[in-house]
Amino acid sequence: IVRGIVEAHHGHTAVRNIPGGCRFEVTLPTART
Repeated sequence: IVRGIVEAHHGHTAVRNIPGGCRFEVTLPTART
């Protein structure tokens, strides 16, 4: 669900293993002004 929403807004998602767990990243482009 998250990936579909983020990609629809031209962003991306990632999951990274870090000490003690994992990190979920969501990156979205900034709004044009």
